[in-house]
Amino acid sequence: MNYERQARIANGLLVLVSGLLALFVDVRFAWITLLMGVSLIFSGASGFCGFAVIFRKLGI
Repeated sequence: MNYERQARIANGLLVLVSGLLALFVDVRFAWITLLMGVSLIFSGASGFCGFAVIFRKLGI
């Protein structure tokens, strides 16, 4: 599996988990969802994916 695919899976999981936490635990978890959304917009516009860089350096 390539790094960009792993990054998309990680982003999706973070958005899903933070959304559920915002619904059921505390609404302040919605900030994580907002930040991940901004990160995805930036990644799509610039072609730079921070998660892919981190995964590549970790060798995952």
